[in-house]
Amino acid sequence: MISSKLCASTNDNTSYVVSQLSKDIKAGRLPKQCHVVLHEAYPCTEQEMSPWKGRNLPVHKDAFNYYLSLNRQVIERAFGLLIQR
Repeated sequence: MISSKLCASTNDNTSYVVSQLSKDIKAGRLPKQCHVVLHEAYPCTEQEMSPWKGRNLPVHKDAFNYYLSLNRQVIERAFGLLIQR
């Protein structure tokens, strides 16, 4: 998604909150099997996944962060390969 509503110095959270994607998720228009991976500064909801904050987390939260990080890395490498081509 691309938007030119806000200037470049706008906070990421503000940009996301006013985006059409954020509005679609809140309105329930994003298919249930779809998810958006966000930075830890964002809240974690059913379709907006962000890592748990902090250290010494319980095993299930630490495992979630680990697998979320692995999947983010795969996606980032895929974009890197796409850009190289």
